[in-house]
Amino acid sequence: MGWAVMFFVNQAVFVLSPGGFWLLLAGGLSYTIGAILYGIGSKRRYFHAMFHVFVLAGSVLQFLSIFLFVL
Repeated sequence: MGWAVMFFVNQAVFVLSPGGFWLLLAGGLSYTIGAILYGIGSKRRYFHAMFHVFVLAGSVLQFLSIFLFVL
């Protein structure tokens, strides 16, 4: 999940096309923002809920990337 695709950037761009790759990249960015919010969220109100929103968004973006551009 997240940034694991960065080890295979050339293959991902070849298989997905630019639109699919950008969706995959946006999903990884969303996971990263969620992880940051989770890390600093123990002292802040609503950060844990926002963590869930960003992780859900990352999952949806990566699902759409695979569903629309691979399958």
